[in-house]
Amino acid sequence: MPEVDPVLNVEAPEACYVFPAGKLQVAIYDSPREMGLASALAIAAEQVRLVAEKGETSLQLMAAPSAFPFYEAYAALASLSANLQHAIGRTHFFQFDDYLLPAHHQASFRFLLTHSLFGPLSEWYDASKLHFFSPDLGDPAEACEAYTALLLEHGPDLMLKGQGEDGHWGFHQPGIAIDGEPEFITVQMNEMNIAQQMRDHP
Repeated sequence: MPEVDPVLNVEAPEACYVFPAGKLQVAIYDSPREMGLASALAIAAEQVRLVAEKGETSLQLMAAPSAFPFYEAYAALASLSANLQHAIGRTHFFQFDDYLLPAHHQASFRFLLTHSLFGPLSEWYDASKLHFFSPDLGDPAEACEAYTALLLEHGPDLMLKGQGEDGHWGFHQPGIAIDGEPEFITVQMNEMNIAQQMRDHP
């Protein structure tokens, strides 16, 4: 029987399969739409709880077409829930990564997030809490250092990540350690990753 989210009063999709992967629980859904709604409900409920508990929270977001079902479900939940609207206004939003491109370039992740997620949320977010990563402005290493400090100042409390076709997580390629100290790194994209990005951003 599908559960009704106690915070947002919305019925959550039921996963087809759930299995452990290390310390994680992996849930498989029938469709991207159901996966997006389940993810949006989980993030939103925890976001509302953290804001009630601490006064504010932070959310670090992936930027990719594969996240569109989440963006759409999350914006729909926000339109229905005053609790989530309030929490969005108390949330610091961060990216994981971006290209050395200007923010107005259609392949930049700032462009994607602005148009696909933050546009529909414009009634509720606090613009001073939208923290875009801008490695193209000035020295990229200094931009990474400043962004790391800002991210660690505010969290991160919540993360929405995606896994790519070759197993990359954000721009962390397979084989890059993810259990060290927090830092920004420059990566060399492999052919499979480049092909996926070109399909996403032709």
